[in-house]
Amino acid sequence: METVVFISYRRDDTSAEAGRLQETLRAQLGDAAVFLDTSAIGIGDEWPREVEDALQAAPVVLAVMGVNWLRVSDEFGYRRIDQPDDWVRRELENALATKKAVLPVLVQGARMPPTDKFPTSLADLPRHQAVEIRRDYWDHDTKLIISRIEALTKAPLKNHADLGLYPAPMREKPDPLSDERIDAALNGSLHRWRRTTSPFPGAESQSRVELFREYKFKTFTDAIGFMSLVVPGCITIWHHPRWENVWRTLNVYLTTWDIGQRISDRDIVLALYLDRAFSDFSGRDDSWLALDPYLVTVRAGVHHRATNSRQVRWRRHIHPETPLILNVTINHLPETGEVLIPGAAPHTPNRSEKGDGSPFPVVLVVTGILRRPDRATPIAVPTGDKMDV
Repeated sequence: METVVFISYRRDDTSAEAGRLQETLRAQLGDAAVFLDTSAIGIGDEWPREVEDALQAAPVVLAVMGVNWLRVSDEFGYRRIDQPDDWVRRELENALATKKAVLPVLVQGARMPPTDKFPTSLADLPRHQAVEIRRDYWDHDTKLIISRIEALTKAPLKNHADLGLYPAPMREKPDPLSDERIDAALNGSLHRWRRTTSPFPGAESQSRVELFREYKFKTFTDAIGFMSLVVPGCITIWHHPRWENVWRTLNVYLTTWDIGQRISDRDIVLALYLDRAFSDFSGRDDSWLALDPYLVTVRAGVHHRATNSRQVRWRRHIHPETPLILNVTINHLPETGEVLIPGAAPHTPNRSEKGDGSPFPVVLVVTGILRRPDRATPIAVPTGDKMDV
């Protein structure tokens, strides 16, 4: 197999990181596909020729850059990057001149230096999108590089045949979240999601637990556009949704497959990411405004608030900050029990009885500010009244 990836680095800067990156890439692409001079050149081989041949063959060049990549100097104090015979400079000049895919890889917390700090021949390097590999998230961050290499070269991953429906799992698996933590998320920042349980396809005796949310869009094109918009973020998080599109609707299911199809913190993070993206997406459909309903518990005429996780959808076109008046009719207000008030904050309406002892129909008039559905809060400032019929 020919060289696919050429790793350019400075031994005085990122020798350890370059070696670890080589091992990670070889595990996915194969040993011969990744070139690193210290391990790819044998004893007695002509070093300059081996480097030049590998560089010519590789379609992808990774420029591994640490905090001292630009500052490394010779014994006289001159920066090596400024010297025409510097091998790192020559490698990257060749890669840029021959239009190879150059991916700057930042390690050790390094940041891309400004253009004016580079030699003129390398002035285009900072314009290439860099990828950061964080020490504590090595497996996660390198998967983004592997995906990019695969997309650029169409090189088959060494482990693809064994993966089936799912990508390679990370070495460190997350722990399933407890029911209490999931409920806390669903009653808080993820109040538009719900938990679902269904049989696992192909193994009906097993179940999968997922977070679920439905997104609605103005057009079919908007729905597909939103899916395309969030794909890079899913790759960066290295967590992938199960979703299905029917015309203007996108149903999203989130679970962590490598811990037995259970919900983990990765599902929470991805759900928050999708919600933020949806809130800023111009093609979202606001015609169905989701309002949080409440259960009013009635005990001898005293009404207590209890939040219900269900949602009621109101068919209205309205600006997010426009005052909204909802008229909710409850035909029977019992002495005890529970009454669902959709989209209304609980309060204590007046009660009176007809001559036969049955209660009058009660109309709850709720006034408040309806915020954007993706950032909805229960309507406050309620007022109530009784209407005789």
